[in-house]
Amino acid sequence: KRDYSLLDRNFHPISNLSFSRLGVTQLGITPGYLSNPENLRVRGLYISRDGRLSKDRFCQCLAFSPEERLAVTRIGDSYYLLEDNLEKLRPLRFAQVGQYISDGLLPVLVKNLWGYCDSRGRVMIPPQFEEAREFHYGRACVKADMGWCSIDTKGNVCSPYFADTADFEGAHCCVRMPDTGMEIIDKDGHFTS
Repeated sequence: KRDYSLLDRNFHPISNLSFSRLGVTQLGITPGYLSNPENLRVRGLYISRDGRLSKDRFCQCLAFSPEERLAVTRIGDSYYLLEDNLEKLRPLRFAQVGQYISDGLLPVLVKNLWGYCDSRGRVMIPPQFEEAREFHYGRACVKADMGWCSIDTKGNVCSPYFADTADFEGAHCCVRMPDTGMEIIDKDGHFTS
């Protein structure tokens, strides 16, 4: 078993806490899971580069979204958005949510269908998808009745339907077409390969 510490630029510990796992630092804030918490179910927290700790402890800590300055987190069965001051939690009323907010939208599960909400928790793209991934450069891959496709931030379909997909990397995405195999599409749904 390994324990980790968070170090500053001079390699001095930021706090005396030890972590079993540390996440990706965004906006100078790192999600982490305590090595020896009092309550094993609630062992996640966030720590800033100056050593400030989130006042709440979480079951799940995900990375901050640099553009929204919010992190998706979970306490028990409830999801929240944590602001970058590490103090204010915004409750989300969804059964399940995605990993992070991107392009102002977060995938959310409502009655077994995925849609997207904004940073206030308002549904912006109604639940209608079997699966939904995070947005990248204004596009997200979703699985609908006819297969996978990409949508824009208004929910409009922007590509042909395909059999399977990876996430967008930049403005491109690798997709598997039923007849031709693997192809690369751009964010407008045009084939580039």
